[in-house]
Amino acid sequence: MEKEIIPIVSAAIVAGTTLVVLIINKVVEYFMWKSNLNRKGEEKYLERKIDTLHLTIVDIFELTAETLTLGNESDQGISSTIKEGFRNVDNTFRKVIAKASPFLDKQIMENEVRKIYMLTSEVRELMIQHEEEGNIQLPSSETLNYGYNQEKTLEEIICTHFFWLNEALHKLNKRLAMLVNPVHKSQPQWKSFVLVLSIIFNCLLAIILIILWV
Repeated sequence: MEKEIIPIVSAAIVAGTTLVVLIINKVVEYFMWKSNLNRKGEEKYLERKIDTLHLTIVDIFELTAETLTLGNESDQGISSTIKEGFRNVDNTFRKVIAKASPFLDKQIMENEVRKIYMLTSEVRELMIQHEEEGNIQLPSSETLNYGYNQEKTLEEIICTHFFWLNEALHKLNKRLAMLVNPVHKSQPQWKSFVLVLSIIFNCLLAIILIILWV
C-alpha cells in the first residue's frame, strides 16, 4: 500500500512544484515585458527631453550674447535699436521657456526663470519711463526698488540690468546643462526578488526530478 502511495505523492509533488515554477515564470515574463514597455516609454521621453533642452541651451546662449551686446552699446545711450533688441530678447526668451517648461523642474522655474522674468519686467518698465520722461535721474528712494542705494539715471539702470540679465541667463544655462544627462535608475528590488525566486524554484524542480529519477 505504501509503495503504491509513494509514486502518487511524488507525482503530486512534481506537479505542484512544476505549477508553482510555471506561475513564477509567467509572473517574471509579465514583469519583464512591463519593464521593457516602461523603459521604451521612458527612453522616448528622455530623448525628447534631451533634444528640447539642447535646443533651449543653444537659444539661451544666443540670448546671453545679445544681452551682452545690449549692455555694451547702452553705455552710449538707449537708442531705438537697443529697445528693439531688448524686445526681441524678451519675446524670444518667453517662447523658448514655453517650449521647454514641460521638461524643467519646479526649482528652476521658481528661481532662475523667475529671476529673468523679474529683470525683463523691470527693464520694460524702465524703458516706458524713459520714453515718457527721457533720461531723468532717479533719487535713491526710487533706485532702491531696482537694487541701488544711490541716485542713478534711467539709462544707467537699464544698462546695468542688461548685464544682470546676461548673468542670469548664464546661470540658467548651467542649470539646463545639468538636466541634459539623464539619471540612471537602478532596478527595483522587487524585480530582483522575483527573478531570484524563479531561479530557486527552477533549481528545486530540477533536484526533485533528479531524485525521483534515481
